[in-house]
Amino acid sequence: MAHYLASYDLHRVRLRNRHAMVYKLQSWGATRVLESVWVFNSDLSVSQLREELLAASETGDAFVLFELQPESLWACEKWLTRLEASFGKSVVA
Repeated sequence: MAHYLASYDLHRVRLRNRHAMVYKLQSWGATRVLESVWVFNSDLSVSQLREELLAASETGDAFVLFELQPESLWACEKWLTRLEASFGKSVVA
């Protein structure tokens, strides 16, 4: 099972919580970590996931899909550490 991160910009912002792309991500058990950033696990390939997100998108929508690798955690931890230092407090609950 692979780990993925997906993010999108929806053309019709007013429908952002009722958009087919949101429903698709929720159907995969994805967790929303920011307004339009989701993380999830899947047995599907990145190509299969991309095709499903493409089918759920509308004209003017854009999305990115990344397969997360073990090294991704290290890079994220380093980024969060720098971010916390700049704010002077923890940004992770």
